[in-house]
Parts: sequence; C-alpha cells; structure tokens
Amino acid sequence: MYWINRLWIMAHRGQMHHDPTVFAARDRVSLAVAALFGVIFWATC
Repeated sequence: MYWINRLWIMAHRGQMHHDPTVFAARDRVSLAVAALFGVIFWATC
C-alpha cells in the first residue's frame, strides 16, 4: 500500500514524468520496496 500511495501522490504533484513502470524501475525508493518485499517473500517460503 505504501508504494502505490507514493506513486499516486507523486503523479498528483507532477513529479512523475514517465510511465509508472519506467518510473518504478528508476526510483530508488521503489527499488528498495521491491527488494524488501523479495526478502520478506523469501524468508516466509
């Protein structure tokens, strides 16, 4: 939920100038959230 809300807020503020997929691939916070999700997924399997 954090990541989706962050994308919505950044788009609303006009700070997202690319496609959301391209933005997520280049954004440090998005990459950190993806890595954290991967670690949690790996730890629970």
